[in-house]
Amino acid sequence: MPFQASKLDLLKTSSSPHSVSSLLFEHSSNSLALSLSDSSHLLFPSFSPSSPSLPPTVVPSASTAVSFLRLLPTSRVLFFAAAPLDAGAALALRAWILHLNPPRFASVRLTYKKSAPATLPLAHGFGVRLIGTVNYFVVHAPAASQIWVMAARIEEGEGNELMSIDLVKCAVVDCDLPIYSIGMSTGVMVLGEIGGVRVFPMRTLVKGGELKGKRKGYMAAGKSGDRLFGLGKRAVPNGVIIPVSRPDGGASARVEGIMEEKTDGNQAPGKLRCARLRQISGDLCSFFIKIKCNNTISESNSGALTSVKAISIHVLSQKQFLILDSVGDLHLLTLHGTFTASEVRADSSSKYAQMYCLDVKMKVQVLAVPPDISARPEFIWISDGAYSVYMMSMANIGSPEKGGEKDDKKEKSTLLSAAQVIFTSEKVQHIIALSAKAILVLGQDGKLPHVCKVNSPDMPAFLAESS
Repeated sequence: MPFQASKLDLLKTSSSPHSVSSLLFEHSSNSLALSLSDSSHLLFPSFSPSSPSLPPTVVPSASTAVSFLRLLPTSRVLFFAAAPLDAGAALALRAWILHLNPPRFASVRLTYKKSAPATLPLAHGFGVRLIGTVNYFVVHAPAASQIWVMAARIEEGEGNELMSIDLVKCAVVDCDLPIYSIGMSTGVMVLGEIGGVRVFPMRTLVKGGELKGKRKGYMAAGKSGDRLFGLGKRAVPNGVIIPVSRPDGGASARVEGIMEEKTDGNQAPGKLRCARLRQISGDLCSFFIKIKCNNTISESNSGALTSVKAISIHVLSQKQFLILDSVGDLHLLTLHGTFTASEVRADSSSKYAQMYCLDVKMKVQVLAVPPDISARPEFIWISDGAYSVYMMSMANIGSPEKGGEKDDKKEKSTLLSAAQVIFTSEKVQHIIALSAKAILVLGQDGKLPHVCKVNSPDMPAFLAESS
């Protein structure tokens, strides 16, 4: 079977003495980011394995977390980098925007609350994450035990000249439990936790409307909420309208914003700037779904029993995610229907989502999914972290059926079959899918990523030893 397997000397263009620690790819613009061992980054616009790479843009250290973000409807691509400020007491964000003619990344002015540089009052600490999707991204600061959901808006001057990028805080999630991974599509945010994942519909976090006059009762994200969102006088892209009290007297999500005092002593909600909720509260239609596997408890090196953690989340489509747990098992999360249009409770989450274990005959350490989520991928790539990468067929994997025994039978038949395999000369550290027929493999020496590209239009053929 025809194939190409070659090394890319991407570091030669920058004369960097440092090794590559990880890779990040933005599929809509074919932009590639290399994270180096000194916490700096190299940005390659319009990257293609078959053509010479354009000179990269250097993102200086220390950039502790990075992410791409795509803005619609303009289709502008941004690259964000986070860094500690004031000895870690705050978090600073910087941004680079992709220009198309000629393709290049350039630094852009980034503001928060109209002030530059963009400084977030979040303790930096260890383990900061940036996860971007379309128009929105999240900042996870474990030291502050918070997740900020943020939007980026282009501020233009005369003649549509780009002036700056303004950041808006949409929602804050106060974390009660450790978070080991975060995945985002345009519809949901998925948090990897101990024993499963927690799903947050993005619409209820970032959409809102302006509510005028006196309203009574609790507004859940139900049919009345959908009507309100659609008929609001003016859309508020960074807030949620929720009255202070519910008919049952219970407390809802806490909200930061403006409250109008009426003459009869009641409070009516005005235009709210930020929704604030707890991770485990179940507010704003969030819910938890458990990992379904035979072995939910694993034994650590010290002999202690530890719960399985969802350590990696990959987007297959807007409503399907691949979950990798700390044991090395793969799980398929499927969301059903328009669950954002109902008030979700913890005891009814199975109506809106289902997760089941995939039968893989290895303990997976590294996972890559093709970047085009407009259609379900036919293949994924996995590795046990040794000297091989396997191309696995997803052709026979379907959504689980509802109903007890049918679910059990479906779980037993979800065997991923290996289509081809790549043998590498060094242990695999990281892989990313450039397209449906090309992947980039980074070895543990971090010097030269390998690109493996399929030439056969009929059947992928990865059978090589990278030299």
